[in-house]
Amino acid sequence: MTKRYRVLVGLNYPTAPAVIKRLAAGEKIPAADRHEKRAEVGDIVSDIPSVSIPGLLEAHMIEEVGE
Repeated sequence: MTKRYRVLVGLNYPTAPAVIKRLAAGEKIPAADRHEKRAEVGDIVSDIPSVSIPGLLEAHMIEEVGE
């Protein structure tokens, strides 16, 4: 089952696997080429890149909600 998260601060994040892989490798990609999604406070999302989740949880930017 996919985990879901409540957004606690507005976030922009990429959802394209190729872009996520490039960013995770440290490659600089112009914002216009990232094809980011916007999530606002209170949104429930399940498509945040998995590599970003630990840091976002630790920074209290998202919280896990039931599946």
